[in-house]
Amino acid sequence: MALGPMPFLASFLCLAILGALVAVAGWHARAPLDVRLLWVGLGGALLLLGTRLLPANHAVSIAGLHYAILGPVLLTLTRPLVPRIPAVVRLAYVGILGGFTLAVLGQAWWLSPGLATVTAWLGTATALGWAIALGTRALRGRRVAPARGRI
Repeated sequence: MALGPMPFLASFLCLAILGALVAVAGWHARAPLDVRLLWVGLGGALLLLGTRLLPANHAVSIAGLHYAILGPVLLTLTRPLVPRIPAVVRLAYVGILGGFTLAVLGQAWWLSPGLATVTAWLGTATALGWAIALGTRALRGRRVAPARGRI
């Protein structure tokens, strides 16, 4: 509500409390370190927004939405599908996601048009990485069942 229809002090306070809760819950979650750190990052960003140390402008909102969905939410939800990704690949993904988020934020803070290209390339790398990971998982999981007289 703080970032939309009710930008009041009470709603920003609630956003800060939510951010602190997400950060603490993320740190204590039963997940790999990279996923836990992504949840802590999301909680920290919400806490910064709630305390107004991070501006609540359009670019920050877009960067935050992409970070939340492509980071902690997507990695948590797809963990059962792709459970054994090598640590170096997971860390590279977190690095790409961090670069993507910083490039979006940089467009708002430094007004550098070159960062739009960086954002596009990092977003493409993120999508390509997911396509490769899920495609590889689908190919490994595919087993040919013997025919049993069924059509």
